Amino acid sequence: MQVLEDMLLYIIPAFDKYDNIKALDSFVNEKPEYYLEVMHLLPGKGLEYRKMIIAKLAGNPQYELVCEAMKQRILTFEYGKGIAPKENYLSIYEKIYERLKNVQQLE
Repeated sequence: MQVLEDMLLYIIPAFDKYDNIKALDSFVNEKPEYYLEVMHLLPGKGLEYRKMIIAKLAGNPQYELVCEAMKQRILTFEYGKGIAPKENYLSIYEKIYERLKNVQQLE
């Protein structure tokens, strides 16, 4: 079964490699603007927000750059038919950004 083989070869080792928040942050936020480059490790919707949360919890010194890069992604993304309006995503961004102001990094 190809799916099982792929999981054993690629997925499980990736989770083993990034088993702490700083290692995960160093991968997903190596460059604050990375998005497509890291989608495979954090599949699903909301990668912009997860990158921000990971950077904050890891104490990433480039946290503000990560946030700004994700905000720019939201602002420049081409929203097509059937996708929520840009304002919805910006609202979520602002709420998460505000809530993260009171969050301390993990030790």
